[in-house]
Amino acid sequence: MKSEKSVIVVGDKFQGFSDKHDDIVTLGQLEKMIWEAQELPIDRIVVGQGVCHQRLSGLQTIMQRRFTDSPPRIVNYEQIADQLDPALRQVTHKHHAQNILISAPRRASEHCYESKLAIHDATELLGDHMTGQHIQGMVLTEAGRQMMLAVAELFMLDAHERGRFYFILNKVATTYHRFAFPIETDAKLTVLAAERKRGNALHAEVRVDFAQQEEALAEAHISFAAYDKDLIARKEHELALTRVARMAHASPSYS
Repeated sequence: MKSEKSVIVVGDKFQGFSDKHDDIVTLGQLEKMIWEAQELPIDRIVVGQGVCHQRLSGLQTIMQRRFTDSPPRIVNYEQIADQLDPALRQVTHKHHAQNILISAPRRASEHCYESKLAIHDATELLGDHMTGQHIQGMVLTEAGRQMMLAVAELFMLDAHERGRFYFILNKVATTYHRFAFPIETDAKLTVLAAERKRGNALHAEVRVDFAQQEEALAEAHISFAAYDKDLIARKEHELALTRVARMAHASPSYS
């Protein structure tokens, strides 16, 4: 029986990773292969990091047309399926879909929620700092922050409060254990503590664990508070007025 030929497709920003491994191709390399090959020597395409949903979806259509007898199967597609979901942009507090780093979280148990790392090649965090084969550590820290926001909006706030609260970070501490490579990556958020305080503000502490093939990569501990937007907007404006007034009337600190 013929064995399946599989490749992992990653974004073009991860070419330094694909160049080192025969079973890794960038999205651009896959596009070239599809257009130039008479027969595609691939049976199975696994979605890695940096993959744009729209580009891969377009390639899937082309493969089905060009290789009608046996187009490659795409697995792990759910990792990037949420890229076009406007609801995910809302709960991660992002205007641009390419800057979202996670799939929509789902409840795994009473205090635990699961997601996938879902980096888009055009994300702002890959714009100007790519070295080696691994994902930069700050990407995981930001992914943890986004997962905290999404879980709080979807599961910790009441339905009528969603989108109406302002989140304030009190502490973010990330511990890194191993290099994270641009392949399938699991994220799990555990709520360590949560309570409502004066004014119905939500105060909570969470831990977000990242793993590849069940090996721990990093963990982000985040403590935060969520307040009514109008209350914080007034407080923020008062503090800004005070700070600007002090600066405007301060004596120069240089000679």
